[in-house]
Amino acid sequence: MGAVRATGAGGAAGRALVALTSASLAGGACAVLLARADLGASTGWLLALLCLATVVSMALAGRRTAGRLRRAWWLLGCAGAVGGLLESGLVAPGAALWVLRPVAAVLAVGALVSFPGTARTPRQWALLALDGWLLSGSLFVLLWIVSLDQQATDVLQGDVAWTLWVLVDLVIASVVLALTLRLPRRAAAGALVLSFGAIMLCAAELVEALFHATSASSPAYVACWTASFLAFAGAPWVELSPFALAHDGFGSRRVVRIPYVVACIAIAAVIAALTAGRSGGVILVMVVVALLVSVVSSQALLTAENRRLVVQLSHQAELFRDRATRDMLTGLPNREVFAGRVEMALTGPARGQVAVLFVDLDGFKDVNDSFGHAIGDELLVEAAGRLAAEVRESDVVARFGGDEFVALLADCSDETALEVAERLRLSLSQPYRIGHRDVVVSASIGLARPDDDDDAESAMRNADLALYRAKENGRDRVSVYEPAMHATALRRLDAASRLRQALVHDRLALAFQPICDLRTGAIHSVEALLRFDQQDLADWSVTEVIAAAEESGLIVPLGGWVLDAAVSTLGSWLGNGVETRMHVNVSSRQLETGDFARQVENALVCYGVPPAALCLEITEHHLVRDLDSSARELERLRHLGVRVALDDFGTGYSSLSYLPRLPLDTLKVDRELIARVGTARDTVPAVLRLGRDLGLTVIAEGIERVEQLLLLRSSGCHLGQGHLLARPAGRRTAAELVRRGYVDLPVEPIFAPAIAVSGSQTSDLSI
Repeated sequence: MGAVRATGAGGAAGRALVALTSASLAGGACAVLLARADLGASTGWLLALLCLATVVSMALAGRRTAGRLRRAWWLLGCAGAVGGLLESGLVAPGAALWVLRPVAAVLAVGALVSFPGTARTPRQWALLALDGWLLSGSLFVLLWIVSLDQQATDVLQGDVAWTLWVLVDLVIASVVLALTLRLPRRAAAGALVLSFGAIMLCAAELVEALFHATSASSPAYVACWTASFLAFAGAPWVELSPFALAHDGFGSRRVVRIPYVVACIAIAAVIAALTAGRSGGVILVMVVVALLVSVVSSQALLTAENRRLVVQLSHQAELFRDRATRDMLTGLPNREVFAGRVEMALTGPARGQVAVLFVDLDGFKDVNDSFGHAIGDELLVEAAGRLAAEVRESDVVARFGGDEFVALLADCSDETALEVAERLRLSLSQPYRIGHRDVVVSASIGLARPDDDDDAESAMRNADLALYRAKENGRDRVSVYEPAMHATALRRLDAASRLRQALVHDRLALAFQPICDLRTGAIHSVEALLRFDQQDLADWSVTEVIAAAEESGLIVPLGGWVLDAAVSTLGSWLGNGVETRMHVNVSSRQLETGDFARQVENALVCYGVPPAALCLEITEHHLVRDLDSSARELERLRHLGVRVALDDFGTGYSSLSYLPRLPLDTLKVDRELIARVGTARDTVPAVLRLGRDLGLTVIAEGIERVEQLLLLRSSGCHLGQGHLLARPAGRRTAAELVRRGYVDLPVEPIFAPAIAVSGSQTSDLSI
């Protein structure tokens, strides 16, 4: 489509150019008729009106544009106005020649320099001016030799000032022509019109000299100026930015050598004329000498410009070579160079003593989001310096991309490799002083020792797998590659592939587990749990599949499916008189999409579910990765009327500082804490007090023993779920259980007379 539009625009410009040229020629013909009618001052007024039309056209063109292009059209309009006043005969030619002509020339040159696409260095402008002078001076010499008789020569010799201004006009027109030659054909229409007008302007002067015109009523003079004004007035409407696509073509034969050829022809013509006995005159000799000097000067400038271009190209080539091998931010080798060095090390005699480290900065994304990319870049540069300082000269450190670095340790034992990796981790984990603030990140490192049959790709892959294990185990640590990691990665990829097929073929299902009142057994709500078809993921646990979905990016469509299916089931139950609430697990990736609240609202409206009947559970460590963003998204959900629960509370990232900042309704105590109920490490009573102080409902997960139920109940925990109370069930069974409204609580066991707990020892409660 873009090509079609461009072609259409070029065709329109060409048609406009033809129309404008025809109008100029027709105007010139009419002007000739007026001049031959001997209307006297009427021709002057005609030129004045055409000059006014040109000024108006340039002003309107300037209003349509901005910046340099606006200035160019307005300056060109002013130049046309000044020149028109002079040439129309309405201003006395005496002093005006020395006042208005320089002003018009300066304005025309200023306009030419202001056009976008004409920006050049002073040396390039000098070359362009010399090219224009060589063309115009040579044309002047040829006209002098070929067209002028002795009487015309005497006229020109007697009016040196007028002759010099003719040369100035020719130079300006020739520079425009030189610029036009640097344009692609399809974009040259506007510039050609502009050049046509300028050349006609100069041609009018030459015609006056050739025919010895002494007034502004000469038919040829009036015709040329009429066509010139018409061409200038129409130029902006053919191509608003005539030189927009001009290119620097000083090395082009077509552009550079034509002026030299024309100059040589002109000089040869002068020599031939003088040899034939024709007198030249002072002006002709001066022009020829100027042409010779200009040829030499142009060659000198061109040589200097070519030398500059050669130096510039060599610098660019060096820069490209550097970019091909170096990371531009840190100056470290890039991944391609690093892979080559690893390959060389693995094919050398000491391949058994090679270690590959994969380094990732934990928390770097938070630095970028909190302080901006400039601070993040400074952190990366300092981290690269620390890495380079901690390794030996024989080792290689490279930036792999983003906040990931790699290191190749040559000739090192297992102990040395671990020592270096730990030293790098400690160094990278020290605070970074950037600007006026301290920035703290940690580092996770994966270490791999290549086997005999490993290549560079597999060695780096193994180090990456070890890094993944380090981050999976809590970050800020060094993990060594084990073959089982590769099998785990392949299994995770297989799980993601099977999950994708299950999504495509709609072979997913939900199970529903009641959340009960621990005192009465009354069903408070149910939690929707994802289940898989046996033919897809029979040997995978839900936790394993969810981890694969998180890593592969399938968690967003998977979470969307769960939300829709759960709300649909809840709507069906409510419609059939089964009153309950539904808990649905949500991934942080869903919150990060930016439109999750709208998706929830659409599902509630679609299935007729009141917002208060839906509770969304978000895992704790997902929320604290970007606390401010999470708080904003949860606030949108709360605004809908949906309840929000913090799932798996009490493990990993638990912190009292962020809980008051999050718009929460419920805390779900993680099953690991429930498993420690009644031991020396029992923290559930503290969590219950915290929940009460914050006004949150507390739900205990993973209740599997009667002892846990009794101790939770005696501690003041009123809600819980687990296999002891009710196992997850299918849609129909769960609906019947919810309709019943309660579960049968187990009979209280008989406890031993005492529970002895001392020091770090723990004793399980027993019957």
